[in-house]
Amino acid sequence: MEEAVIVNGNPNQKNIAYSVQTVSGGANNTFAPFIEELRKNGTSSKRVIIYCQTIKVVSHVYGVFKGDLGGDMYVIQGDPKSSMVEMYHSRIDELNQENIVADLAKSGGNIRILISTIAYGMGVNCQGVRTIIHYGPSRNIEAYHQESGRAGRDTPALCTAVMLYSNVMLKYCDDDIKEYAHNNTLCRREALLLHFDANFSEVEKPGKPHECCDVCQRSCKYNGDSCSFVYFPSLKSSSSSEPVLQEREISCNQLKKLHAKLVYLKTSFSKDVLDTASVKNAPLFASPELLSGFGDTQIDQALTNCQYLFSVADVHKYVEIWDPSVAKEIMVAIQQLFSDTNFEDNFSEEEDSIFFSFVFWGSEQEEELFHNLPEAFFLSVENSDSDSDN
Repeated sequence: MEEAVIVNGNPNQKNIAYSVQTVSGGANNTFAPFIEELRKNGTSSKRVIIYCQTIKVVSHVYGVFKGDLGGDMYVIQGDPKSSMVEMYHSRIDELNQENIVADLAKSGGNIRILISTIAYGMGVNCQGVRTIIHYGPSRNIEAYHQESGRAGRDTPALCTAVMLYSNVMLKYCDDDIKEYAHNNTLCRREALLLHFDANFSEVEKPGKPHECCDVCQRSCKYNGDSCSFVYFPSLKSSSSSEPVLQEREISCNQLKKLHAKLVYLKTSFSKDVLDTASVKNAPLFASPELLSGFGDTQIDQALTNCQYLFSVADVHKYVEIWDPSVAKEIMVAIQQLFSDTNFEDNFSEEEDSIFFSFVFWGSEQEEELFHNLPEAFFLSVENSDSDSDN
């Protein structure tokens, strides 16, 4: 090619502040502040896109908003076309997709919360979006940068991109997004730009450290000697005061008894997966242990850290657990054996069943997400009706 010209552009999104936080509870607790804001402020609420890994998780989160808001979800009572919360994926009807896209193209549209898979993707004209939340990480950095970049397209005002994750949710992501999530020392903006070989030194630094990312926020003195900027309200409030680390002494006999209880739990969870699949007449595409999220790895982690497990939050901190009901059952075993916790079973039935959102066909990313699983995990893939929007 003669007289070819190479055009390079810096991919920096200068008005987006980045944050990564672990998630340990169900969607009810996680999104409670957003539900309350909608109920209080209606269409004056900030516009938010919540990206989820699968169609069924989208449906679950949408159900949480709809169940809590009831009639308050609509601008006009009883009119579904005036909903302030919508879900978007490849299996909703085409007319509904068009209506959602059209509404989001107007900054003053009714929709304030969009819960979506990657189906709401490239080429969309979204206005007024100030926050992007990933309820589960993107597959890789390229996807995350593209999806988080849908905030602040129509304004120079500060917007936020928050990734919520657990170790289990990261398990089948690419290494680059794992490193990004686990990083707590390098500026997140710099980490993103390094991936694209962009020159970070050429990037104009935000006026305040918290306008860059949660890592840089540690050096922010916006309020004199500290910074109170909140990236994600429900998690910020729960983590603002760290509890004193508790620790118990464990005897060899207690350790053996706990091991026996956890092995029993593993068997029980696997049976629950098989029973649920049978009732739903749904094909499994991985081993019951993988689908329940509780296997030998989690048992080893629980035994290694059992001296620190006094609450469900502790279980999520030290054990690779996503489903709140699994963490709850581990705490039941801990409480029965040691009787030194204040654990109470306060999870709703809806939250208890969340991990089944991940185990059956219906994901837009399943084929990509599980591409590298060992062959032994696959039981049946011939009849998959999953589709991809990538």
